[in-house]
Amino acid sequence: MRRARLWTSRIEAFDEWGRRRARISPKGAESYVRRVTTLTFPEATILPLGSQSHPDLFIAHARAMISIERFAGRRKLTKGVLEKWEASRDNRDGIRFVRVEVKTTRGNLYVLNDTFPPPDSREDEVYALFHRPMRQVVVTTSSTMAAQCRTTPSITARYKQSSAAEEQFGRDLKRIWGGTPVRTAARPTYSVFPKYAHARGAIGAIIRLLRQAGLR
Repeated sequence: MRRARLWTSRIEAFDEWGRRRARISPKGAESYVRRVTTLTFPEATILPLGSQSHPDLFIAHARAMISIERFAGRRKLTKGVLEKWEASRDNRDGIRFVRVEVKTTRGNLYVLNDTFPPPDSREDEVYALFHRPMRQVVVTTSSTMAAQCRTTPSITARYKQSSAAEEQFGRDLKRIWGGTPVRTAARPTYSVFPKYAHARGAIGAIIRLLRQAGLR
């Protein structure tokens, strides 16, 4: 798919690094990805979910919006509403949004907060990674990262174990603070080095994700 390669190459061609000690802001990087996406796929709808949400962008063919807006009614188009539409009968074309997460770093770690890149190809997400010290941008997917990091246990097994541990910790906290006017949540903080994040050879996965979103 020619446009998939063009899209990734345009994102990776970013050269707006500025002064030596300046840093590209997360907002600036996301804006750049949106501009490139519109340039490459003018028929696409890009839905930003806000700085506190994961992923940053939901992208699909604009023809899906009539069905989505009818389904949502007066509800705001949040991640939860969009995912419910994907699983509903209203989604007659079986559209799955391309999830795009944009990350920047001026050090040697990408801070992912409490959301680890899902290793399962069925939950695959695109990552646009802006590395200021290297002056390099890498476009890859979460499943590509996991597949290229060969460990025992596997990344997928560790991901499942980590999710189970987080759920158990959440239950423990709820038990500890139950009956008080205090609420808390179990949220780990994940960070990854470029050795994990800068996984090459993702174009096949990216083509598949774009096709699922109706973009060819």
